[in-house]
Amino acid sequence: MREELLKPFNEKVSAYKRIHRIHLTNEELPRTRLGKLQRFLLADLAKENKTTQQTAIKIDNPVYEMLANFVETEKGNNEALPTDHIEHDLGLTLCKISLQTWIDQTFGLKD
Repeated sequence: MREELLKPFNEKVSAYKRIHRIHLTNEELPRTRLGKLQRFLLADLAKENKTTQQTAIKIDNPVYEMLANFVETEKGNNEALPTDHIEHDLGLTLCKISLQTWIDQTFGLKD
């Protein structure tokens, strides 16, 4: 879905209009009694869903742990999940070169 819909849209619009994250939920979105969306509560809802995902997904793989630690170091306090997209969810668009360099240095991989 991200590649089919977001990529063509993001290529056409200005940088400040680009969609960087999408959070899907099965829960009802918070609304006022008049039915208006309570946008200020959406960030908390997204964080809550991410912590639910984190507790559901546990990977005991040293390579995954190393990559997740690198991403967390690059992005600050973001915790990387195996389901995260490197550009859309983690925001590593500009850090892809440093990620590639780190992989090459850590694992000795070359193109």
